[in-house]
Amino acid sequence: MVEARPAQALTPPASPVRRAIILDDDPAVLAILAETLVGAGLAVCAVGSADAAFVAMGGLPAPSILITDIDLGAGPNGIAVAERARAQWPAMPIFIVSGGQIGDVSLESRLQARFFPKPIRMVAFLAALTDAVSGMTFPAQTVRPHRSDMS
Repeated sequence: MVEARPAQALTPPASPVRRAIILDDDPAVLAILAETLVGAGLAVCAVGSADAAFVAMGGLPAPSILITDIDLGAGPNGIAVAERARAQWPAMPIFIVSGGQIGDVSLESRLQARFFPKPIRMVAFLAALTDAVSGMTFPAQTVRPHRSDMS
């Protein structure tokens, strides 16, 4: 005799959590980047100092990407954060954004990082993020003409 069992709902396996650490001392830039990445389905840890980023880097899950400004005021700069992240996660994408410095090919090469000058050109930035973090997509409304440049 076969026993009847209630049907089980089949659900796809949960996708792995993709987590971004965003570091910028400008609250407006931090908020726009955080909103954009949350809209793309990432868990975001948005911080305004290198020390806070170091704490966030100790959390789980490991970040899928680090986006950091260079000049952060007093204390360690974004390069120090990128160096520690690269040592801890050799394959993780790192994006460096800066309004005060131009791209440095040797720095980008050493850190295996992408450099984006401020104001950030969001279309190119989002395309690079999509390439860098597998499975990440951005809703069409993410790119707004009045927010296409951030400084």
